[in-house]
Amino acid sequence: VKLVTWLENDPEDPRNWSNAYKWYITSVCAVSVVQIAFATAIIAGDFGGVMKEFDVSQVVVALIVSLMIVGFGVGPLILGPLSELHGRRPFSVVPSLIYICTLLVSRFLYGFFGSGPLALAGGTIADIWDNNERGFAVALFAAAPYGGPVLGPIVGGFIGENIGWRWIFWVNMIFAGVVVCLVPETYAPAILLKRAKRLRAETRPAALRPQRQSAHYDSSC
Repeated sequence: VKLVTWLENDPEDPRNWSNAYKWYITSVCAVSVVQIAFATAIIAGDFGGVMKEFDVSQVVVALIVSLMIVGFGVGPLILGPLSELHGRRPFSVVPSLIYICTLLVSRFLYGFFGSGPLALAGGTIADIWDNNERGFAVALFAAAPYGGPVLGPIVGGFIGENIGWRWIFWVNMIFAGVVVCLVPETYAPAILLKRAKRLRAETRPAALRPQRQSAHYDSSC
């Protein structure tokens, strides 16, 4: 059995990435959380248009917001632990794609799968920044959930008043689609697993396996 681990000054080690790239990833994490929080409240900008279109009460329309919040509460309980086993990117990108597809079908599923970036952003920041460096990065991420709900109704109200409530969802989907394309993998064991698979394909040894994350890569935040 050959152990696959980081080399000295390994360029694939997330902790050795340049500060510029780390700040790019931190910004993507913050924007992804803003995008999800933004989605929770954007429809509030034109409740009237939805009520008129479907002839429903304000209580029914309010479920568009409340069901998504319920999904937000359930999603991280599943997506967060799974990311510790299989890496950050799959459980940020794949749920986000499902979230885009279910946007007009169910707000609960919307919230459940949309909670991926919210659940994983802290772990992603911990993957790339050392303990003594991550303070400001965490502060930037922590501000994102508050910025989204503030921005959502403003944008939603403008869109609903000028081009109709349906475009609120289109704009939301476009925003989410752009963010999904920007998310890289940062979880050290997942990167090492890919390296082990690559080396196995190149050299065909009897066994190669990634080293599990050590205390140096504590992903708690």
